[in-house]
Amino acid sequence: MEARPGPPQAPRGKATQEATHERLERMARVADQLAAALEGHEPEAVSTRPALDAWSATEILCHLRDIEDSYVARMRLMLVNDQPTLVVLDPDRWARERQYQRNDAGEALATFRAARRETLVFLHELTEEQWERSANHPLLGVITVRRIVHSMAKHDQAHLAQLERALAGQA
Repeated sequence: MEARPGPPQAPRGKATQEATHERLERMARVADQLAAALEGHEPEAVSTRPALDAWSATEILCHLRDIEDSYVARMRLMLVNDQPTLVVLDPDRWARERQYQRNDAGEALATFRAARRETLVFLHELTEEQWERSANHPLLGVITVRRIVHSMAKHDQAHLAQLERALAGQA
């Protein structure tokens, strides 16, 4: 399925504390932005794929819910291991195996919202040294916790735009 953005790209250049703070603020707002985008849409519209190879808004919300746990698990792994090697995730497989299309969009959003709150608490407690802990990613090379957070913020915005397109019937 070509409905989702590709793997998040590691940001280029040195990620600064100021830039990270801005990303955390964006991450704190995304659940409300998703909820606002869903407002006024009938359940059928939320669960309808805009094209055969595109995700519905429901599937996008399920993806965001599930990927949140994976991002946090990766960062926790990086905090307790020196340069672990991460695995490449397969969100399309998750969508099929976890039957995203049969999930409730409201429940997926509520679970994502709760998980995101926990993620932000976790991230705000990190020391500067922990922000720079790193891992090896098979596609992206060496990435730090900070770079994962920057990628998460970009990933959120890509899927918010994708959700808005799906609700408008556009792939």
